[in-house]
Amino acid sequence: MKILLVTEAHEARGGGLTTAVQELARHAAMAGDEVSLLCTGRDPLSLPEGVSIIQHVPSRAGARWGWSPRLFPAIDAIVRAGVVDRVHVHGIWQAAHWYAARRARSQRIPILLSSHGMLEPYHWNDRGRRQYLMKRAYWTTMAYPAFRHATVIHAITPTEARNLTRLFPGREVHIIPNAVDLDVIDRELGKLETAGPIVREPVVGFIGRFHAKKGLDALIDAFSSARLPSSWRLRIAGPPGTPEYMARINQALARSTRRDRIDVLGPVFGSDKWRFLRTVSVLAVPSLSEAIGLVNLEAAACGTPTITTKATGLDDWEHGGGLLVSTDTEALRAALERVSRLSTEEYVERSRAGRELVEARYSWSVVSVQWKKAYDHLGTGA
Repeated sequence: MKILLVTEAHEARGGGLTTAVQELARHAAMAGDEVSLLCTGRDPLSLPEGVSIIQHVPSRAGARWGWSPRLFPAIDAIVRAGVVDRVHVHGIWQAAHWYAARRARSQRIPILLSSHGMLEPYHWNDRGRRQYLMKRAYWTTMAYPAFRHATVIHAITPTEARNLTRLFPGREVHIIPNAVDLDVIDRELGKLETAGPIVREPVVGFIGRFHAKKGLDALIDAFSSARLPSSWRLRIAGPPGTPEYMARINQALARSTRRDRIDVLGPVFGSDKWRFLRTVSVLAVPSLSEAIGLVNLEAAACGTPTITTKATGLDDWEHGGGLLVSTDTEALRAALERVSRLSTEEYVERSRAGRELVEARYSWSVVSVQWKKAYDHLGTGA
């Protein structure tokens, strides 16, 4: 197969979308497919072996839309040359997404659309009324007319699939979850263990962007009010967010009666991230909206239970030893207290169940097969 992946700024700071596209490209290339990636960022990640890149940096005037004068001609040249037989669009709101879908349809090239949670209800209203009206206008006049002809619509979770079915009536929706590469994770953990014993600490961990949808302010409040042993701490890692949201975080920290037990770190990468995930007792992922959230899978692969919300779409998470709660502070507080009281036997069982769930449903060895079937299905014209 000759696959064109169309994404936005394929940069390290891109978060879960960047990671998902990077891993999909890697596994498709490993399976023998010819993979090209078109992105619009300034400093893209180094791509896996066998994946070629087509990069177009947005102009100053087109930065908001990810557009440059050379972008559309470049997409035209790709689809007309016959060098791709499948176009996989990752995203909704950028110029490359819109134009690639239109041009692929004009050349009768099958299109697979992955919205990566961008069309979930939370994201229509997360920036106020003006942003909602702008999104709705763009969706009605440009995005939906281009994407409604996609051969297959991809959803990451059953929850997202239900929402996308309403937005794309009559279109086929395939559910394929996010995934992690257990071989890579196990190698990283092996390096840590070689350097010395890894000890669990009585710590609630958080890794993620400091963004309103991540629920970090609610986590600080929940930790501050929870009945926890005095040895327990909250450790927060991630890049700072907008000034407005950082003000909310600082307010939550200022009103906490346990500020001396809260550590605020910067971003953690590489071995530091894996050590973080392997040494905390529980990872809290209290997202208000999320398409699974790779950090849940990464933590479970490390044997670390996670507390996450029903808004992440992880309907099976409690079968894997995790805790699934509503998005309010009280539910989060109760979950923290519950984890702190687990016996050693209960904790070991939750750790084992989480790892086994990831192996069975959320590992790339399983999910790559699902992607191959989806791409094969595109080629049938079904």
